[in-house]
Amino acid sequence: MITLKGGTTMEFYKKTGCVLVVCFVAFALASTGGAETIVDKAKAEGKFIFYTSMDSKTANLLAENFGKKYGITPSVYRSGTGKVLAKIEAEFAAKKAMWDVAQVSDMAPFIVWARKGLIEKYKPKDFDKFFDYMKDPDGYWLAVKSNTSVIAFNTDKIKKAEAPKSWKDLLDPKWKGMISMSNPYYAGTTAVNIACILELYGWDYYRALAKNQPFIGDSHGALQTMMISAERPLIAEQNNYSVLPGKYKGQPCDIVYPVEGVTLSPGPAGILKNAPHPNAAKLFMDYICSKEAQEIIAAKYYYPGRVDVPAKGQPSLGELKFLYPKISWLIENKQKLIDNFDTIMGRK
Repeated sequence: MITLKGGTTMEFYKKTGCVLVVCFVAFALASTGGAETIVDKAKAEGKFIFYTSMDSKTANLLAENFGKKYGITPSVYRSGTGKVLAKIEAEFAAKKAMWDVAQVSDMAPFIVWARKGLIEKYKPKDFDKFFDYMKDPDGYWLAVKSNTSVIAFNTDKIKKAEAPKSWKDLLDPKWKGMISMSNPYYAGTTAVNIACILELYGWDYYRALAKNQPFIGDSHGALQTMMISAERPLIAEQNNYSVLPGKYKGQPCDIVYPVEGVTLSPGPAGILKNAPHPNAAKLFMDYICSKEAQEIIAAKYYYPGRVDVPAKGQPSLGELKFLYPKISWLIENKQKLIDNFDTIMGRK
C-alpha cells in the first residue's frame, strides 16, 4: 500500500480518483470537440453564400433545410452555368470573391481552379460513399448531382414511334421549325453535349442542323414550356430532370435516349479558397453530401452522386450508353466552341 505524505491511503485514492475522472472528462471533451467546433464556428459565422446552376427550387430547398438545421442564414445566387461562371470569374479578376460554395454543370472550371489554387481541398464526411467518377481524388470538388442530355418531345404532336431516335435524325428536314435548344454559353450541359456531338460528326452536323432553324434559347425550363405548349415540340438537347416531373404529372412529354448515346454532365461543388464563411462552407458540403440531401436531389430527378441513393423514375446510369467529352479539349476550346456555334446559328 502507498500512503501519501501527510495523508491516508483513502485520501490517496480519493485524490487520484479525482485526477482520473478529470482526465477522462477532458479526453472525452477533446475527442468530440472537433465536430462541435466546426458546427459552433459555422453558427458563429452565421451566414453562407451558395452560387449554383442547379434549378432554383432544389437549390433553395437544400439551402433552406441546411439553414434550419444549423441556424445559419443562407444566400443563394442561381443562374445558368455560363452566368454563374462569368460572375465567379469577374470576382476572381477583381480579387473580391464573395461565395463560399459553388456548384455548376461543368467539371472543367473546377479542374482549372484547383490547378490555380483558387478552391479549397476538403473531403466531406461521406466522401467515400460517392462514385469515383463523381469526385476529385484529392478532394477539390465533388459532383453532388449529375444529369443526362436527352431528346425530348411533345407526345400530342409527335408519336413516339416517329420521334427522332438519334442525334443525326434531328437533321431530317421534317423537323424544320420544330426544334429548340439552349446555347453553350448559358448552359454547361449544352456545351458538354456539343463537344460530344463534335467528336462524332464535326461542325458539319451543326451547319446541317441550322437549316432546320432551331430556336436557340437560354433556360432549359423555358424550352420545356415551349415544348409542352407545342410552340416548339422538340428539344435537342434537354436535361432529363426538366422533362420527367412533367411526364409523371401527365403532361404531354417524353424522352428519347439517342442510339449514339447520351452525355452525362456531373455537377461539381467546391469551396472557395479563403471563403468568407469557411466553416459554414465545410458544413454545407457535409450536408449536401449527406443521404438526406442526396435523396432530395434524387427526388428532383437528378442522378445523385452517392452509391447508396438510387435514381428515381429513370434508367440507372449503368443501363445507359454514354458519350464522353474530352475535358482537356473543352477547357482549352470552350470559348471557340461558343463562338463557332453562335456564328453557325446566326447569333453573331
